[in-house]
Amino acid sequence: WARAACGEPRVEPDIFFEHRSVVPALPPECDVEVWYVEQEIEALGAVGRLLQSYHCGLVFHVSTLLAPPPLTVFTLQYYAVDFPFGALFPISVEDGAGPVWNNEAVVAFTPGEDPHRWTKGRSLVGRTTGAIVNALCDWVVSEFTPSHPGYQLFDVLDAPQAGGATRTWVSACVCDTFVHASLRQLPSLGAHFTSQQPLYRNYVPLISPSAPERVDLSNAGERAALNGYYSALLE
Repeated sequence: WARAACGEPRVEPDIFFEHRSVVPALPPECDVEVWYVEQEIEALGAVGRLLQSYHCGLVFHVSTLLAPPPLTVFTLQYYAVDFPFGALFPISVEDGAGPVWNNEAVVAFTPGEDPHRWTKGRSLVGRTTGAIVNALCDWVVSEFTPSHPGYQLFDVLDAPQAGGATRTWVSACVCDTFVHASLRQLPSLGAHFTSQQPLYRNYVPLISPSAPERVDLSNAGERAALNGYYSALLE
């Protein structure tokens, strides 16, 4: 971190983790603490607090007894580029075409950690090595990011209870999706975590007894109904 004029750490801006070279490779034998962190979703304001919806990410603290590592702390998180307007609500409603969305989502890398951001909670998941974190970063670029290009807030289920015989029509793709997939991936890469502390995640389910049907935007009636719905919602 560089020092800001006020004397507090200056946190670098997020960098979209689109190429493996974005995150410097760590020394294979260095020690890495993996932290699960949460914050309130400021863009949702009081609604987010009422729903108890939080944004989460992973913070990595790196230490070594040998040469200084290229990073001593960094953050990985997954979010929508345009939120809430774009991913959750349409950017605009056009009479001739229908609502305009942008649900593009990215894994973002931040050199450092904002000490004022993750105020909801911090949990130490465990310790691992630089080699395993390097392998995790390989997986993020080669597997997770290509298969999760868009943000989707809602799970669409056919019953209120998840799991068991409940059918999932549409799976959510949110910050928790990335964090929990990463925490499952790390042990498969060789990490040995012993923490038994439960880590909770957000669910925003919609219940539909039948499979969702795609709205036909070429149908003037369906398009008008959709435009009317979102126009009233955004007023």
